[in-house]
Amino acid sequence: MTGPSLCGRGTRPATAWPAATALLVALVVVPACSRPVPPPRSRDEIFQDRLRVPTLYISETSGKRIVTEGGRMNFVDKESGEVCWVAWACHAPNCPGRGPNGEPFLCIEADAGFYAKPDGTVGYDPKRSGRTPKRVGMCPQCSVIRKPESETPEQAMEYSRLVQLHQLPEAVARIKELDEEMARRVEWDRQHTVIGRAKPAAGAP
Repeated sequence: MTGPSLCGRGTRPATAWPAATALLVALVVVPACSRPVPPPRSRDEIFQDRLRVPTLYISETSGKRIVTEGGRMNFVDKESGEVCWVAWACHAPNCPGRGPNGEPFLCIEADAGFYAKPDGTVGYDPKRSGRTPKRVGMCPQCSVIRKPESETPEQAMEYSRLVQLHQLPEAVARIKELDEEMARRVEWDRQHTVIGRAKPAAGAP
């Protein structure tokens, strides 16, 4: 006599297990895949971060250098009480202020009309503005050697082009990251916009 059938005791056929496993995986994976992907940060958020990258400022009187959050033209240094201005770099090849290894001369475009108020903020008096030293262009070093009366408009424009906002290495790296993030945001907007109106997207800012 043969023994009782194992199937008769309610044992599943071997082929049932792969099917059950596939069903379980589908129940777990499908809901996860169907969740909406959160949109990237808004363009305004990215732009504001771009303004706040580390920036070099130079105090007007002592030349003290301070690295702090950017996005402003000037501020009052709490320690010295001086007005600090955002730094500019002169890249003119004949600039007398270039460093021994060709480093660009760093300067500020200060306006005597701005002054430190007792409360530590920046004030402005248009009457003081007339005391600002006169110079040719933004770079005080190049101003000494330039002869504007004999310069062509193209030469004057070239000097202006060579004086640029100074960017710290860490700021350059951060701006690159933010530019890449902005490109992803622009692409996200393109994919979620139809002609004439925006496509609805869960959680879009």
